[in-house]
Amino acid sequence: MAAMDIARRQQIQQVLEEALRQDGFIALQREGGHVTTLRCDLICELTHVEGTDRDGAWVSVPYEDIQGVRVTH
Repeated sequence: MAAMDIARRQQIQQVLEEALRQDGFIALQREGGHVTTLRCDLICELTHVEGTDRDGAWVSVPYEDIQGVRVTH
């Protein structure tokens, strides 16, 4: 079983704190330019991030698929 990506987890936590202050969302930049936008209810699991996307669907994104993280509105 893969271990948690601690550096990515810390980056997500920092962006989550910023998103909460700004009443924003968290944009997970993925391979191929795809962006998954999550509400601030996300959960960092051992190998992936889970949360509700903008449309209300529950999504799961593996850490290895995340290329970058930022706040969006």
